[in-house]
Amino acid sequence: MNKPPEHLLARDPFFWGLVAWGVVAIAWLAAKLAGSSLLAYPWLDGDSWDWLLNGLWFVGEDVRFSGRSPLLPLLSSVFDRLGFPLALPLVLQALFRATVVALYASARNFSGRGPALAAAIVVSLGFSFQTLALDLMADVPAACLLF
Repeated sequence: MNKPPEHLLARDPFFWGLVAWGVVAIAWLAAKLAGSSLLAYPWLDGDSWDWLLNGLWFVGEDVRFSGRSPLLPLLSSVFDRLGFPLALPLVLQALFRATVVALYASARNFSGRGPALAAAIVVSLGFSFQTLALDLMADVPAACLLF
């Protein structure tokens, strides 16, 4: 099977389609969050509060600390201190979408464009990934960083 050379990724319409799809998803989320606060974020669950409290603890707030891994709490506290707490869900969504694009680019080198696109679409549309990528938890960012 002829595999497209690595340098032709920039000419690959599937690659740019996945990038555009990610940008649209992030823009949709940004529009949904406009004028809101992190407390009104629709995808907060039980664990999300604990992650956010750990972030507040790192900046000296008198809250319960549960010893979570520090990356997500530190990121939330930095955005909170910068005055952009809603940047956290956007950054997490961007990380998820960038990982889908990286999955496509990587799989494309091994199996060709069609199977790579199918894998990227399955990951993008999978209910678990879709919902977990919106939650403020470290599950999906950890998986993305491990990839």
